Amino acid sequence: MLHFFDPTQMKVNDGAVSYDGGYNFEILTSTSDGIALSVYHNGTVTNTTNRYSWTKWLIVPPTTEREKASLHVIEEGLATIPDYLD
Repeated sequence: MLHFFDPTQMKVNDGAVSYDGGYNFEILTSTSDGIALSVYHNGTVTNTTNRYSWTKWLIVPPTTEREKASLHVIEEGLATIPDYLD
């Protein structure tokens, strides 16, 4: 889990604090400097040196709706379930 609180502003969850014994929480956030990838294989950790980051935004960029290739696989699988209504 990446724990992003608000990816549009690079804000990540940075913990939580409770002042009433755990009934209510205040979520702490901080600004991320990006995402890096580490790979653990055969007892060795390989770290990337470059971090991926992006420009903050407030307006969602235009998108184009499309069907994923797996849609028809799911449809075929659902059709085999008795009493499944499309």
